[in-house]
This record gives sequence, C-alpha cells and structure tokens, in this order.
Amino acid sequence: IIALFLTMLVGAGGNAGAQSVARIIQSLAAGTHKADLTEMKRALVAQMRTAGLLAMFLGVISWLRVWFFHGGVWNAVAIACCCACIVFVAVLLGTVIPFLLASVGVDTMHSGALVQVMMDILGVLITCLICSNMMETSTNLTWDGDSTTEAE
Repeated sequence: IIALFLTMLVGAGGNAGAQSVARIIQSLAAGTHKADLTEMKRALVAQMRTAGLLAMFLGVISWLRVWFFHGGVWNAVAIACCCACIVFVAVLLGTVIPFLLASVGVDTMHSGALVQVMMDILGVLITCLICSNMMETSTNLTWDGDSTTEAE
C-alpha cells in the first residue's frame, strides 16, 4: 500500500514546503523579516499554526482517499499519519531554510529546490518509519467494526 501513495506523500511535502518558502522569501524581500535568528524564531512560531492546520486537513483528506479507494482502516490511518507528519515538517523546513541560506549569504531562491529534495528524502524516511511501526502494530490487532481488539 505504501508504494501506491508514496508519490502523493512526498509530493504533498514538497508542495507544502515550497509554499512556505515562497511566503518567507516574499517577507524577506519586502523587509517584513530580517535574516537573523530572532526573526526566524518569530516566523517559525507563526507558521506552526499553519503547519498544524494544513497537516490535519491533508491527513484527513489522505485518510479518506486511502480508505475509499483501497479499503483498510489501518492502511488509511498509517498513510494519513505519514501525510500529516510530512506536511508539518515540510512547512517548518520551508520556513527555516530561507533564513539559513540568507544568513550565510546564499541566494534564498535556492530554498525551494532544497526543500523539495529534502522533503523527497525525509518523506520516504518518515513514511517508512511510521508505516513500519503502525503496520507492525496492526498485525496484532483486528478491526471488528466497533472497536480495535488484540488478536488472539
């Protein structure tokens, strides 16, 4: 099931991170933020709410997609958790990377590509870690429609 949704997961991370990068680069160019640690922390705190809301929304959407098209509650839960984690991490990385590049004198326009590549790698890693953990757990559980119980 992971192979069916891996491109969706890493794509969601890359897109969420790129949007965050665009927002931060725009604020750096407009002078709303300066490339220093204090401003980076301020922007990071502001983006955490966005990251959380976006992660929850896309997690629910991905759960519905997996459950509706491929069945399996545990598979849907595992993929939804992966999506939420990947999107959350992507938004935070997309916030931090432009500040880091600007602070060392590198053009912030490279941030988008950097976030895309990082989220491809991290997205696969996050997916493997979460799914291996959750699918290992799910082999010991059965779904009886009303509750989850341990298989005997």
